[in-house]
Amino acid sequence: MSKTLPYDTPVVWTVKDLWELPDDGNRYEVIDGELYMTPPPSTGHQIVEDNLGFSLNRHIRRHKLGRLFYAPCEVILKRATRGVQPDLFFVPRSKYSQIKKQAFEGSPALIVEISSPSTSRYDRTLKKSLYAQHRVAEYWIIDTKRQLVLVFSHPKKGEYIQSAIYRRGQTLTSQLFPGWSLAVGDIFLGAGTAS
Repeated sequence: MSKTLPYDTPVVWTVKDLWELPDDGNRYEVIDGELYMTPPPSTGHQIVEDNLGFSLNRHIRRHKLGRLFYAPCEVILKRATRGVQPDLFFVPRSKYSQIKKQAFEGSPALIVEISSPSTSRYDRTLKKSLYAQHRVAEYWIIDTKRQLVLVFSHPKKGEYIQSAIYRRGQTLTSQLFPGWSLAVGDIFLGAGTAS
């Protein structure tokens, strides 16, 4: 899609524009009027997403905690100007009314981004700040290159105040999912060094 504007007019994208973009395999997000695009994920990325998602989803369903969503699925954090497509996000049962036909409108309890060298800076700066501003309770960055999990939680005043790093040999847990755990090595099982 291309916006037709006078030559010197800056392009301001809205969440509504996302629905008009081509289905070309890329993922598009709008943050404060800017359009961001990431290419289709690698096989290693997909394996990591499947390993983590399978374990989490099984626990979530067994305990009827809510719903786990996978990209591409839109999260509208702020009507019109902030729409993102996290790799995974968790919506607790208390927020089911915010699940709409085209998107989840509000702040999920958990957002997971599976980071690659090309998205790492974006995930650790812009998205981290955005998710903290919108009080996403936990934000996990899965670092495929270094095979570790960065956990940010308890956002206050627009910033995360607590973080943890989980490495191979350690076990990932979360206050959002009592009784759930997953060995960090199992998250990357079969993914090799692909990102």
